[in-house]
Amino acid sequence: MILHRDDDPTRRPTLVETGDFHEVTDIITLPAEAKPTSTWVILLLMSLSLLSVMVGMIGYLFWEGTGVWGVNIPVGWGWAIVNFVWWIVSATRAP
Repeated sequence: MILHRDDDPTRRPTLVETGDFHEVTDIITLPAEAKPTSTWVILLLMSLSLLSVMVGMIGYLFWEGTGVWGVNIPVGWGWAIVNFVWWIVSATRAP
């Protein structure tokens, strides 16, 4: 039975005293300043390759037009407009 909140071993202090601000800065900046691991580099290259595929597909869309979506009739533009408006409204809707 815990009689006092300070006796609870699961509670840790929110702030732990450290030596100085330099030590805190070193702890915070270590992930950004350390050399990236090989896994990180591989994942970066994979994401860049997917980014290049996306840019290529957007370029193809602008070059060929909306016919690549199967929109070969003028009324078919409604899908693109409604889709765009739906995402804008969903992103700006108040909670």
